[in-house]
This record gives sequence, C-alpha cells and structure tokens, in this order.
Amino acid sequence: MAEKKSDIDRVYTINLRKSWVNYSRSRRTKKSINTIREFLQKHTKSAEVKLSKGINEFVMSRGFRKPPGKISIEVKGDFASVQAKLPGEVIAKKTQEKKGGIAGLRDRLSGKESPVTKEDLKKAVEEKVAEETTEEKVKEIAKKVEEREKKETADKSTEVKKEAAKPEEKKETPKKEPKKETTGKNTPKASKEEKK
Repeated sequence: MAEKKSDIDRVYTINLRKSWVNYSRSRRTKKSINTIREFLQKHTKSAEVKLSKGINEFVMSRGFRKPPGKISIEVKGDFASVQAKLPGEVIAKKTQEKKGGIAGLRDRLSGKESPVTKEDLKKAVEEKVAEETTEEKVKEIAKKVEEREKKETADKSTEVKKEAAKPEEKKETPKKEPKKETTGKNTPKASKEEKK
C-alpha cells in the first residue's frame, strides 16, 4: 500500500471570470475571493483555508469592480489547514509588537510578560516611580519652577511700568445735535420756534 502524503504543496491556476461574470460589478471581488476559498477547500479537502494579503491585494488591484480573470496560487499545508499565497510571495511571520497603553506599561514595569497579581503590579509601579523621583530630579524641577515664576513676575512688572508710563488721554465725545422731526417723505417739519 502507498502511504498517504500528509503535506500539500501545489500550484493552482483558478479561472475567476466564470464565477463573477454573472454578478453585479459591486459584488465581483467578494465573489472572486469566495471562489478561491471554495476551490481550495474542494481540491485540498481541508476545512480551513487561509489566504495571504498578497492574494487579497492582487484581486483588489484594479478595484472592487474589475477583479482579474485568472489567478495562480501556491498552496502549502496539511489536510487540516492550508495556507495560500501568490507564487514567489514571502509571508513574514508575525512578530510580537510592543504593546502600547496600560498593557504595555504593565509589561515594561514588571519586566515579565504579565504580572501574576495586582499587588505585584503595584509594587513594580512604586519601584519605578521611586527610581524616577530621586532628590536630584526634585531639585531640578524646583529650580525650573522658580525660574518660571521669576520670568512671570518680571513680565508682569514690565507691563505695569509701561501702563504707568502712559498718561491717560481723555477723549472728548462730540455732542449730538437733536434730530429734526420729519413729516412725510424726507421733508423736515418746521418747529414752533422757526414759525415765529
């Protein structure tokens, strides 16, 4: 009897045009991706198929309305799960990225992947804070604060001197003449005094 080969290593050329030609333009790329997935499930007899980013980018390269007519795909894996990629595409392994925010702070402070308890985390934070707030740093901060206060007081005093140096000028407001009453269309009404 021949032994079953546990690893799959093949290259397929899939005709996508047959699958998407009868679909509306806005659904064509989605249908193309589903066709690739169904084709690989059928021919490799595996339930789980993972497509690379390169395949997705190639199908979307001309937009979601105009997918390519054919695509060549390299398939590797075992019968349980299969990974598909473009021929010649290099798939980088996922590297553990630095975590940001609180999760990353926990890891950096504790020096381990994750602290066992909250108490360990609190101790690590207190140690870190104690290291950062040494007497020298406190003195430096105090000097900076004093310098800022001196600058602010100097600025305020120069402003006060400038204001005191300027004499206050009184502006005279012109007296307004009383309005003449009008009768009808823009003709002034003669007052009683003018009639006499």
